[in-house]
Amino acid sequence: SVLWLRYILDAVEHFRDLKLERTRDIFNAALHSAMSDADRAPRSAQSAALYLGLIFSQFAEFELNYGADRRALRVYARACDCVQLTEAEQCAFFKLRIVLAARLEGLVGTRAIFEKAIAQLRSPQHVLSIAAEFGHIEASLGELQRARAVMKHAA
Repeated sequence: SVLWLRYILDAVEHFRDLKLERTRDIFNAALHSAMSDADRAPRSAQSAALYLGLIFSQFAEFELNYGADRRALRVYARACDCVQLTEAEQCAFFKLRIVLAARLEGLVGTRAIFEKAIAQLRSPQHVLSIAAEFGHIEASLGELQRARAVMKHAA
């Protein structure tokens, strides 16, 4: 909720890189609370999903600024698997995760993420968006057969 977001912003500003574990605990508590709210009150699930997206975004930004990039990658992975988020938000988190994974592991390291996104997302618009990026990356790696297979699967 709004109180958790305010608490998170204050904690990050106050602790910065001094108490990483305490700040992570606050983020995890906020995520747990928002997920519980989304499960309990279906009418307010949309607003809970909005707060969840914001909390995941702030958590990943915190890890990128003060923690470790690999932890930010795990935060993005949690966001991608969060069923309370809308598919559009999940797609956006998949894209953020892909960008960070490419930076940390190289383009080849993004394959598993692309494959999971294509398998998990249901909207043709989101699947095509992810598949087009995947196909482009495979082509840039010289893997034309794989690029064709990805595009054929998405079609």
